[in-house]
Order: sequence, then C-alpha cells, then structure tokens
Amino acid sequence: MSFFIKSIIIILSILSFVTIIYFSEASRIATIEEKESSELKMDSLEILQKLVNTKDCLAYEYNSTTQKGNLDIEKIESFAANYSNFEPKPAKAVDFDYSIKIRQFPKNFTLYPGEKMVEKKVALRYLCSSPAKTNKFILISCNYNPKTCQGVCDACGEFDECKIPDCPSSCGKDPLKNCPYTGPCYNVGSCPDGQPPNNVCCRYLECPKDACEHLIDTPLLGHRHCWVGYGECNLSKCNDTGCSRWSGRDHGHCTSGTIEIPQPSAKLVNITIPIGIWGFGVGFGTSSFSPEAARKEKIELVLPVTIRYNETTSREGEIKIIAVRGELETITSLVEDVCLKAEKNPNKEIVLRRDLYFTYPVTYNGTHLQMLESYKKVDCGSIPINFENITQRGEYNVEIIYNGSIINVRT
Repeated sequence: MSFFIKSIIIILSILSFVTIIYFSEASRIATIEEKESSELKMDSLEILQKLVNTKDCLAYEYNSTTQKGNLDIEKIESFAANYSNFEPKPAKAVDFDYSIKIRQFPKNFTLYPGEKMVEKKVALRYLCSSPAKTNKFILISCNYNPKTCQGVCDACGEFDECKIPDCPSSCGKDPLKNCPYTGPCYNVGSCPDGQPPNNVCCRYLECPKDACEHLIDTPLLGHRHCWVGYGECNLSKCNDTGCSRWSGRDHGHCTSGTIEIPQPSAKLVNITIPIGIWGFGVGFGTSSFSPEAARKEKIELVLPVTIRYNETTSREGEIKIIAVRGELETITSLVEDVCLKAEKNPNKEIVLRRDLYFTYPVTYNGTHLQMLESYKKVDCGSIPINFENITQRGEYNVEIIYNGSIINVRT
C-alpha cells in the first residue's frame, strides 16, 4: 500500500474521531441545557405554588383554614408594596430571580337595589288560611269592588257571618268581571242572618301561595289564620271549591287598610369592575433582570386563581411568574445566600467560592449590583458588603467571605 493511501486513511480516521467527539460533546451540552431548563421550570412552578397555597404568602384564610387557589387581596397589596425590588423571603429563589404579575379580570354586572318599607292604604283581598291547608289559602272572589262599593263592604265585612251566596257557575272564577254587582253600593244597611244585598255573590277559591302578586302570610292581630294580600291575583292557578261558605273555623274580611309594602330603595345600577393588576419581585422597582446576552434561561408560567376580598366577594384572575437565570442573578443569589447564613450565624466565618463567567463588567453601588443598564438590589439586611468590581468580560474564580462583621466579594 502506497504512502499516499496510508496518509489518506490516517486523515479520514482522525476526522471521524474528531466528528464523533464533537457530536458527543454537543449532545452532552444539549442534555445539560435541557436538564437546566427543566429544573428552572420545576423551580418556578414550586415558587408559584408556594405563593398561591401558603398562608405566609398570598393564600386566603377562612376560619383558620388556608383556601388553596384563593388569593387574599390584602396580602396581594402588601406584597406589591413591600417587595417591589426583590422576591419575598417566604418564597425566595435560589440561583435565579423572578417577577410576579397578578391580573384580575374585568367584570360587568347589575346591582339590584335594596327594599324599604312604605305605608300605603289599599283594598285588601279576601284571604283566609287554615292550619290544615299547607301552602294554600282561600281567596274569596266577589262580584263587587270594595274600592267603589264600600257600603257593601261595610255591610258584609265577615263573609261566613253574612252567608253571602255562591255566584252562578256562569260567573266563573272572577264574578267582578263576568257578573258584576250593579248597586246600590252605599246605604245598603247591615247583613244579618244571611241576608246580604240582593245580587251580591262570591266564589270561594282554593289557591297556592304564588297565586297572588303580593301575599303576607303572617296572621293578622286577632285573626290567627288570616293572611293579607294586595296587588293582582292569577285566578287561573286557583280551584273553585263549589261552596258559598268555607267549611272552616276561619273567615274572610272585606276591608281596606294601611299596610307596609316593600318598594325598591333606588334604581338598578350597572357596575363595571375594571381590570386589576398587581406586581412584585424583580422588574417592578429599581431591580431588573440580566441583559439579554448575559441570560442563560427564561421561562413564563401562568396559573388561574380566585382573588378574594372577603367571605362573600371574589373575582377571577390569574398569576404569572417570569423567571430568569442569568449572570447577574447568579452572583446576586450567591451573595444573598452568604448574607442569609451570616444572619443565622453572625459569629461564624462563612466562605463560598464559585467559578463564574461574566459577559459584561459588574459594579456595586452600595445597594445594587449593576451590569450595563440592569440593576439588582442585594438584600443583605444590616450586614455591609465590600464588592471588588469586575471590570471586563471573562471567567473568574469568585470568593465570597463573611468574617463576622462584613462580607467581602473578590476575584
């Protein structure tokens, strides 16, 4: 075999080996990225669930029981006011930052006014009830109008005592309409011993409670089983008993009187509840996420929620989380992690070292870390921070040390 052919075989073998190594490494990197993305999604969902379902965060409590999926409007407003630059401590993220946006959906509805009681003089219907008639009553339908024939009404005030005869069947259920009394209506005298004015007659109908427009089923004073009715009655719902005297110990009255009638206290009101939006975390104050080129991952998740104002009032809405893992988020999380440990163990030395890559310079102004136009507030309580600025792009071995009084960040 010639030297030339051997050289070609060696070159092809090397290229094949390099290709295999390249694709293996690319596959490994892709697998790592997919794993990191999946981890960020699970971590973000865990934060979202904690915010929605725990009493230390936004969950509504009723009778000391946490109502999962129901957000307390007072807690929402408190978080929006107190956590406009960083995540709340009860739901602190590690190695990434997030912002929360809560949206209440708009709603249109009509508010029906309440009722007030007013006194009104009306001609009362002729009603009686009996303990044996559940949810039913006797309506006495006569052929004269108590408004225009007041004299007859006075003479025949109590129908069972007066023994007013039954109207002919041709009069139907409404004798006032089909065979009205023609008079006289005044000075008719009394009605003793079953002698009512000539041609006065009535029908005795058994009706359900919903037959009359307005029915007060509270017994009248002195008449234990008599009800009061006013307004129109639907006689088609009633049945004719076929007798001129109700076989019961109760009796009906022909009268007019003053009663209290419920009337609307105001007109109907159309109300529109506008969209409501609250937010907290990174992006709602002076803090912001890493610049685009310095971001590794970003994910958005949304959950439906109920925003509850009290035990009876609630609105539908949604809660959205935007989570970002980037260079600025990573260095801030590491510093805050040391801060948290230092607060718990103020007399103990704490050392953390990590290899980090920075696309842009990072500086510290006493409250915020800055990368280009992005700022990240560092929540370190009362512990001072001495930060050695990162001046150029590159990979650094970052050392964060707490010595009992101050946190030093250096490379």
